[in-house]
Amino acid sequence: MRRQGEPSRGQGCWWQAAIYGLLALVLALQWLLVSTTGAFAMSRAGRANDPSQEVARAGTAVVRLLATYEIASETSAQPEHSASSLPLGSLGVRNQLFYTCTGLGTIIASWSAAELSQRFPDASFANQNTWVLTDSSVVSKSGSGCQAAGGGRLVTLKVYFSNLYNSDAQPVVAYESDAQNSVALNTFCLDESESCVQDSPVVFSFNSNKLYPYVDMAQTNAIQPASLGLTTSSPTSQALPPVNAKESQAAQYLSPALLPANAALEPGTPLLDKSGALVQLRLKNQVIERTELVAALQKVPPTGTTHVLDINRSLENDVHMNWAQGIANYYRQPPDYRRAEDFFHKALLANTDFTGAHLFEQKASEALNVNKQSTSSTQATSVSITVAGIPVPILPLVIAVLAVLIILLILTSVSFGRKRVQRKRQRRLLEEAERNASVEASRISEEEEKLRQQLPAWEHKTMPIARDEDAGATYSPVPVAAEVSPAAAGNIVTPTDQPTVVNNTAPSMQAVQLVCPNCKSPVSKGDNFCHHCRCPLSPSASGLNLRIPSQYLRDQQKNAAPVAGAVPFPSIADLPTVEFTPEPEEAKAPVSKVSAAGDSERTEPGHKPSQPIHYLVGTHTDPGIKRKHKPNEDSFFAARGVCRVYGEVLPFGLFVVADGMGGHAAGRDASRLAIQTIVNFMVPNLRPENDLPREGLVRLLVDGVQQANQAVHQHNMELHADMGTTMTAAFIVADTAYVTNVGDSRTYLYRQGEQLRKVTNDHSVVASLVEAGIIQPDDIYTHPKRNQIYRSLGEKTAIEIDAFEEQVHDGDLLLLCSDGLWDMVRDPQIEHMIKQSQKDVQDIADALVQAALREGGDDNVSVIVVGIREAQEESRGRGFQVLAKPDTVQLPQLT
Repeated sequence: MRRQGEPSRGQGCWWQAAIYGLLALVLALQWLLVSTTGAFAMSRAGRANDPSQEVARAGTAVVRLLATYEIASETSAQPEHSASSLPLGSLGVRNQLFYTCTGLGTIIASWSAAELSQRFPDASFANQNTWVLTDSSVVSKSGSGCQAAGGGRLVTLKVYFSNLYNSDAQPVVAYESDAQNSVALNTFCLDESESCVQDSPVVFSFNSNKLYPYVDMAQTNAIQPASLGLTTSSPTSQALPPVNAKESQAAQYLSPALLPANAALEPGTPLLDKSGALVQLRLKNQVIERTELVAALQKVPPTGTTHVLDINRSLENDVHMNWAQGIANYYRQPPDYRRAEDFFHKALLANTDFTGAHLFEQKASEALNVNKQSTSSTQATSVSITVAGIPVPILPLVIAVLAVLIILLILTSVSFGRKRVQRKRQRRLLEEAERNASVEASRISEEEEKLRQQLPAWEHKTMPIARDEDAGATYSPVPVAAEVSPAAAGNIVTPTDQPTVVNNTAPSMQAVQLVCPNCKSPVSKGDNFCHHCRCPLSPSASGLNLRIPSQYLRDQQKNAAPVAGAVPFPSIADLPTVEFTPEPEEAKAPVSKVSAAGDSERTEPGHKPSQPIHYLVGTHTDPGIKRKHKPNEDSFFAARGVCRVYGEVLPFGLFVVADGMGGHAAGRDASRLAIQTIVNFMVPNLRPENDLPREGLVRLLVDGVQQANQAVHQHNMELHADMGTTMTAAFIVADTAYVTNVGDSRTYLYRQGEQLRKVTNDHSVVASLVEAGIIQPDDIYTHPKRNQIYRSLGEKTAIEIDAFEEQVHDGDLLLLCSDGLWDMVRDPQIEHMIKQSQKDVQDIADALVQAALREGGDDNVSVIVVGIREAQEESRGRGFQVLAKPDTVQLPQLT
């Protein structure tokens, strides 16, 4: 407790809140200043590193050509410049002469060969779908190439793409021949003689399964066209020598850059206007204008009526179109980065090797983010609003609002501090009262124990309970009380209205272990009866239901006298839970009689004879479309058989669906471990030799789910893991279905003539929002938190488990499923599919899973469909039958 004169915690921390508020104000002002100045600086710096528009537009379509020629075998005709590249023949005699030519080429056409064959069936060169414009001194139809005199045969022609298209792209071999190959390259000279006898432009084609960006022909002449070359990373480096260049050198000169006016231009260098369109072509000794190029290209038809340029305009090229649109939007004033980013992305999808499109897509995205920051900062500093006819700048207004928020923060902190002190004081008083009640309860328990020693003892049956480590292990509950004589029973004094508490040294009631005063079994706070011995409990002086009603003790005293021929109850659980005062002759009558066959006949209160029931089961699971290459985290179990309930052999079915969480194998392990544990717990107790009380069936299922939760939680603690699982389970005995669920796996009930009804309640965030009326039921399928659950197996030692009881009739269907079904397929659609094929449960299960896959298959999907049917004869004597289970789940020993 606080000493007198000492300030409370809420009163002493207001100055801390003020300091935090001032710091927040300083940070806000700093953010405004930095965002207004830094954002524009970032934008200018980013654009300063970009290439010019003509380089970006045409730099992806300019290529480097490397042509290799062979001169006839003449040992005396070996030019001096090619001696280093001559291969040696036999006996060291050089019998062949090779020399290389290099220069630039420009892709002017690219289309799909398959589309060309469809649109122009009679095209002569359908497969030659990529066309390059260059100089005859690089690629010669006559074979002279860059060699000044003489002639030769073209051996290989390689095309190297620029670094702006793809810095890692391998060169394409456009042509390769040998001495026996007489097929010529698909080449056309664009001079008047069409024979490449003089310095002339050349166009050649090669086949490719990809579409490339190409350079368009300019519509008008340019005053000062720019020369675009391929150099090293430094723009000032000189051009590559045109004769006898090596492949290693060619791979280094692939960076597109604008060349100075006095630079030495390579053969085939394109000259462009500001938009990147082709205006002129630089040859070895002259320059060809665009009008001459267009006229010459019209003479190169793949067919007799259709020209190369006409075909290129008729066929769509998504790479070229989107790249051109992206560059236009990126370099426009003001730039449209949003549209540019979209066009660059489409170009990349059309050609995944086009890394230049990916680079500019990232640039557009970064510039878009910077513009958003700068726009918001500019608006915050420059935009003003009018108040009473007076313009007020936004920035001072923001500062004023922050000041008001700081004052409110201080006042709120003081108020919460005072309330916190009051709550602590109330909690301290409550803990003190609970400690006093604990001491008093200990004293009263001793008095009740003395009174209970005088009660008669009832025989208690040993109930086999399966454990994880030993499926056949059993335990016997502690006997109710010591036996006393009937004479001593008449001296029983009614116990006082006080609680029974076991641990009187605990500091608070939260640490006290509550037990039944009749059989010493653990009970929970607020229980109205003991789940073990069925003894009714009523509130004691402490407010806990730990007192045995006096009437119950008197009734048990009267019924304690032994009667000849009577068979004792096998368990206190068989006693009726209703309080009554028997007549004297009823006390002398036998409780049950033994038939001639030796079987005890007992009548359960309110229980009607069961109709013969049979269960039809259909199951199906699928990892889903998006997770088909990952482990299936869903697991299910389905089994049926017979059990004994109050001496009557009844059919039962046990069905479980678990949806694991934790990622990959961890989720699968969690769901399988949970199913293994519930099987180990329940199956041994369902053996026909065990006589079960009907009121204990739902408790048996709930305890099995709790055992599964403890197993997963213990596994998490041992391995420091974070896995879990949802679960829905149905335990059907005759015509009664006991259903439990934890998480968002569901159980539905369909009855003919009625709508599909959800039995369970989802333990999810969206379900709680629907229950609170915050969102509509249909919103759970689109809400951003639709996959978040607040209850699952394995998160803590003990969890709350929802339990439901449903009477089933002939023709009913129970549907157990994971969220992979209902999240993809809505309830009305599920109901419609059940109605379409309700006669075959396996068809229903298969159809539901296929419907979830058709809707997207985002998650694992598992389904169990159980059909309730009246059997022709009672299903007595059937053995235990497993219908579906995970391959790792092992059944406990049943004999």
